[in-house]
Amino acid sequence: MMTIIPFIYKFLHKPEEQLPCYLIRTTPGVERVVMESLHLNSHIQQDTKGPRYCPSIESRVLRFPGRSHQVWLEPEGMTSELLYPQGLSMTLPPDQQLRLLREIPALQRVEIQTPGYGVQYDFVCPTQLSPSLQVNRVQGLFLAGQINGTTGYEEAAAQGLWAGVNAGRTAVSLPALALSRTQSYIGVLIDDLVGLGVTEPYRMFTSRAEFRAALRPDNADLRLSVRGFEEIGCVSATRYKEAVRVRDNLTDALSALQSISMSAPRWKERLKDVNISESKSSLLSALEVLQYKGVTFEMLTSGLPEPFSAYLELSQRLKIEAVYRPHCEMQQREMERIREEESLALPQDRSERCWTEFVLKLLELPPVYQELPLLLLFTSFNMSIEQGEGKAQRDEQTTRDAAL
Repeated sequence: MMTIIPFIYKFLHKPEEQLPCYLIRTTPGVERVVMESLHLNSHIQQDTKGPRYCPSIESRVLRFPGRSHQVWLEPEGMTSELLYPQGLSMTLPPDQQLRLLREIPALQRVEIQTPGYGVQYDFVCPTQLSPSLQVNRVQGLFLAGQINGTTGYEEAAAQGLWAGVNAGRTAVSLPALALSRTQSYIGVLIDDLVGLGVTEPYRMFTSRAEFRAALRPDNADLRLSVRGFEEIGCVSATRYKEAVRVRDNLTDALSALQSISMSAPRWKERLKDVNISESKSSLLSALEVLQYKGVTFEMLTSGLPEPFSAYLELSQRLKIEAVYRPHCEMQQREMERIREEESLALPQDRSERCWTEFVLKLLELPPVYQELPLLLLFTSFNMSIEQGEGKAQRDEQTTRDAAL
């Protein structure tokens, strides 16, 4: 069972009581029921695109015949006797669903309270939205969730939060806000939607973020709490003050780690049983030593108690920061370039002419390159764009070479 340990915030509590989930598998009988009932399933017969990453049991059977599939039995709640069979979503008639479930040995006496079902729906092409999730052509209309072509609870919740924030700001005549894809997963999600659109139900993954080494759960408070309090108003003063305290202490602790340097042999004397290469001729800072596997902040504190003991509550975060810091530093220049590009704005009075020029440039490309994502090609033509009070000029050939 997973142990949930919140980071140091005092208002977050470790859940003391947890419930287990149970893993079962489908049987050949499940596949037989699916195949015998396909003619009763309108969703399978019609040309619809379901979510790729949580397919129905019918889709699994059709794609992977003769296989056994995982099913997790998840309790609905602490006081509920209901179990949710994660991995057995289906749109068969209710009587066939019960028949299918009872083909699994662990569920031979099961009863269904709520049958599975499917929903077919239309969606708004999300490229018609601004980064605030407002419809470009309908002032004051903000959209979030399934209607934008996404699937999943987290995706809907993230969009709902952001659309609500900007709808509220618009209602009181404040400018809409945007989140950078270098700053948050919400920023990646929205940038993908409004920039690239969707061809199937969109699901957010950490792999969609270019800078996921910097977008970690341990630093989400540092990335977003200040904006959440000062700009948006959705973070409480208590949480904001705690985030600022943690940020300042973390900065001081990292400075302390960087300020102490020794040779590899001296570090080996202080940290027994730690494999630090003595071939390094340069001095190693405590922060660099903390990057080594097996080295913990507590070990450094025991060897050097005076500079580090005040930061023991941050030991886990400091270890994570030390390990990821080299990767984040290498990505910093690229992150700054993307932030600069995100700040560029197309002048409203020139958009129609620019789009016409873009289409003409696109038609000049070989067919294979016309199929590249629109967002990539959009930067391949020479277009004047505003950046603050000045103008920026794009170099067509350089960008095209990068695209190729």
